[in-house]
Amino acid sequence: MRGKEKIKLKEKVLLLGEDGKKFIVEVKDKPFHTHKGMLNLKELEKKEFGSTVETHKGYKFIVLKPNIIDFIEKIREGPQRIVPKDAALIVAYAGIKPNDVVVEGGTGRGCLTVFLANVVGKNGKVISYEIREQFARWAKQHIEFAGFSDVVRIKKKNIYEGIDEKNVDAIVLDVPEPEKVVEHALKSLKVGSFLVSYVPCLNQVLRLYKKVEKFKNYFDKPFTIESMVREQKVSEQCLRPKTQTIGHTGYITFVRKIRNK
Repeated sequence: MRGKEKIKLKEKVLLLGEDGKKFIVEVKDKPFHTHKGMLNLKELEKKEFGSTVETHKGYKFIVLKPNIIDFIEKIREGPQRIVPKDAALIVAYAGIKPNDVVVEGGTGRGCLTVFLANVVGKNGKVISYEIREQFARWAKQHIEFAGFSDVVRIKKKNIYEGIDEKNVDAIVLDVPEPEKVVEHALKSLKVGSFLVSYVPCLNQVLRLYKKVEKFKNYFDKPFTIESMVREQKVSEQCLRPKTQTIGHTGYITFVRKIRNK
């Protein structure tokens, strides 16, 4: 039986409030001010996960170990983010796994980057291409906060101009013109691995399909999906879908390399 895990100094923890509010904080000798009072974060050291702590006003938090979705939910700055429902489908259909090397085109705010880094793990690598300096800075901060600086490398280069890495396990794109990366992907992907594109509009998907058709001897027939997520309201009085639904966010296209050129 595993022993109870103690909280360490400088560790990131999730504070779950009585009203459902969540905060991710680093355990250090510093006061943390909330809407319900103040906590001295140093006092969390050596407590067990699952412990309850109180602010000076008596408001209670449960202290938990944050998971990857908790970190992603806290990434708010910058451009539109890829949401977990889409990130999970990308990983599942592309077969991305621990120790893989993944190239990402378009770091954005770093949500998908963090998700991918969590999957490939400390022995894997995510190389993310981003030409926008401000977005790269935002993403770097988010990646550091989530604890994946050793896994992710942000490369300031336009992925339309080429991919430096060879024999990679997946290429994941969040760029407006994914068709411009098809030839580069053919040179960089392992046989059997996937090029994945995430775009908001079907005309972008169509352009990608037309480009892939020119290399049909080297790629399997592409397929495109989208997903909808609808949480349910569950109570004694009423069982029904919640009014708010995460509807269309983007189209995800998968293109599998089947042979070398």
